[in-house]
Amino acid sequence: MLQGVDFKRLLVCFKTSSSNYFRSLPNREEFKWLYQSLLTRKYFDYKVDAPKLAQHKGWKLEKIKFMFQVFHELHFVTRQNGVIIPTDNPSKKDLTEAEVYQERKQSMELEELLIYSSYTQLKAWISEQMKAEIPEEEKIYGL
Repeated sequence: MLQGVDFKRLLVCFKTSSSNYFRSLPNREEFKWLYQSLLTRKYFDYKVDAPKLAQHKGWKLEKIKFMFQVFHELHFVTRQNGVIIPTDNPSKKDLTEAEVYQERKQSMELEELLIYSSYTQLKAWISEQMKAEIPEEEKIYGL
């Protein structure tokens, strides 16, 4: 976006509707604990069980929802009538393969860079972006 642009002054303003920076990604042990709990119980009624789990583990409801989104995307669970049920014999996949996981991680990294970095760090990143090679499709279509 900044490749080939020559300017003397650049004013930047960043806004986010919801911050992911302070929402930590659940670690592997937390995912493992939740999945083992689900396998033991055979079901999870989100509306009833999520608040209890949040209180028991000290997790936020958003964290539990995110973890189940990862499980669902990787086909570890299915939803039936508002109840989450483990899938029989799911294929082994790394949690980081889930698009929702990757999006959250990238969002956190971008927010850290654009909002919480120092002036020097942000200036260096912008300078680097200005020197980057323009992809061929952007040259062709003028993006």
